[in-house]
Amino acid sequence: MIRAATPDDLPVVRELWLAFEAEIPDAPHRDSDSEEDLAALEATVRDGIVLLAMDDGEAPVGLAVARRTGDRVAFLDIVYVREEARRDGVGADLVREAASQLRAAGVETLELEVLASNADARAIYDRWGFQPVELTLAAPVAALESRLERPTGPTFGSIHVQTDDTGAVERAVHKILPRLGQS
Repeated sequence: MIRAATPDDLPVVRELWLAFEAEIPDAPHRDSDSEEDLAALEATVRDGIVLLAMDDGEAPVGLAVARRTGDRVAFLDIVYVREEARRDGVGADLVREAASQLRAAGVETLELEVLASNADARAIYDRWGFQPVELTLAAPVAALESRLERPTGPTFGSIHVQTDDTGAVERAVHKILPRLGQS
């Protein structure tokens, strides 16, 4: 069963959010924003879509959080299903209900972010029809500086060709070298 979370559900919503963060940690170079996320979650319970999936015994096994970010766009902040409830369609049920509520409110597109390291979720989102819109790339600054450092002194290049047709190589060289300003 999928139902809307209420302010009384905040402890279980927080528990599910923290379980997700423990299972799928953010990139190691990022500072923790858990407290800010949890504070925003309280507002989303009032103003957005926070859904709980309950098992047959009424225990919470999944969470979806979505919020409108524009006139026609919403963002799926999280969809999480406890391990013991996975592969039964609970995640799809949560997202289906969120999408239904968003469509009824005039939303046309649902966006989400997924860590590149979370291959299982990426495969599911791909199967559901989510497509990349933009990519966030990261590089350690020290490595970036090293790669971008301008070389000092002269540089050179070389080409190595192995062939039995020496004449063809010579003809190609004579065609290319004049284009490079060399004779």
